[in-house]
Parts: sequence; C-alpha cells; structure tokens
Amino acid sequence: MKKWMIRLALLLGYTVPYLYLSMYIDLIYGTPVFYAAALAGYVILYLLAAKTHNRSAALIGTVWTAVSSYCFMQYGWTQAWEWYFKPFTAAQLLAVLSLAAFFIQLLAIWAAEKKKP
Repeated sequence: MKKWMIRLALLLGYTVPYLYLSMYIDLIYGTPVFYAAALAGYVILYLLAAKTHNRSAALIGTVWTAVSSYCFMQYGWTQAWEWYFKPFTAAQLLAVLSLAAFFIQLLAIWAAEKKKP
C-alpha cells in the first residue's frame, strides 16, 4: 500500500470524535466506561502510525479528533453539558482530555525515537 494511502487511512480513523462520544455517553448513561474505549482507539491508531512510520499523522490526527469532538459538542450541546462535568465545563474537559492525549502521544514518540539505535 502506498504511504499516502496509509496516512489517509490513519487520518480517517482519527476523524471519529472519540472524546465527544465518551463525554456524551458519560452524560447520557452516567458511566465513564467509554473513556477507556476512546483511549483504546487512540492507542490502536498510534500503534498503527508508529508501525507504519507515520507518527506525524498521529499528532495531526489527535488535533483533528479534538476539533471534530468540539464541533460535535457544539452541535449536540444542551444545558446538561454545563453542570455534569464539574469542576470543568464541557469545553474545558474536552480541552484537558485533548491536551492529555496529545501530550501522551508526544511522550510515546519521544520514547520511540530515544529507543532507536
């Protein structure tokens, strides 16, 4: 498979608004289980990116999924979003989770680069 096709497939995998879905399911069903599923999605996509030497696609994809999550959140926003995620607002929690995902991927890239001979 051509390198650009692999990169495009990875970026398409990151278009899923993982953080929005996990926050939405937490809000509707009162269970934070989907945060683990979102983490698993991030890990799988990052491992695929690392295996195919597309680490930059992983970083771009992390930003992309944060933006898509924010757009979905604005579309599906209700009053419940504001009180549920205390001490944060929904947008603040989304920003914190996005930054954490980005930072974790940067650490993984740094560790992988350090490991190279």
